[in-house]
Amino acid sequence: MKKSTLVLAFMAMAAFGSVQAQDMSRGDADKQQQKKENMSQEDRDRMREERQDKKDKVNSNMSDDAQGRAKDMTDKMDEILDLTDAQYRQAMEVNLRYYNQLDQMRARYAGQEDANKEQMKAKKDELSRERLNSYKSFLTSEQWSKFEERRGDAKEEHESKMTKEEKKERMENMTPEEKERMKERKEQKSSTGTSTPRNKGDMDKEKMQEKRGSSSKSSGSDN
Repeated sequence: MKKSTLVLAFMAMAAFGSVQAQDMSRGDADKQQQKKENMSQEDRDRMREERQDKKDKVNSNMSDDAQGRAKDMTDKMDEILDLTDAQYRQAMEVNLRYYNQLDQMRARYAGQEDANKEQMKAKKDELSRERLNSYKSFLTSEQWSKFEERRGDAKEEHESKMTKEEKKERMENMTPEEKERMKERKEQKSSTGTSTPRNKGDMDKEKMQEKRGSSSKSSGSDN
């Protein structure tokens, strides 16, 4: 079976899954019913508009639908890992489920007045762990090692472009497991003698320091 055929099949499955997701999103309605009954019509209208604005904002930030993002991710994995047809089908299934669940989570929290960012991050981390564990179930040990290596390189490249404030915020929001993995990567880099990529700002600062050092030496020799 060709990979293009597999993609079409999973897109059809995702369309069916989206209908089920809409039914699940109504689960919290009963909990807020009592609160709504005590509100004035004006307050109800205002709350409805605020929630709709939040949902519209979430939807506008999604550049592609879940199917498109899942296909992009699966194609990227295929390019790096040279997946078999069976592995491609399994990866597509895992990625579709992940992006559908991610969209459902964002839509659910967008409809809440006081969305908890920590809860959202915890849920996203949980979905990511499930996705990675699913990958491990069908990738070979060699493919998994290559995938983890690429994943680590991508993270380091992203971190090298972050400001100090962004790095600090990211460290504060990291789970103990993520901190442990970062520590292991740094130790591995140190043992192999490979340095972490530097950003342009750091390189420019080093060049300026070298120029200043050369100027100081030149002035000293003239005297």
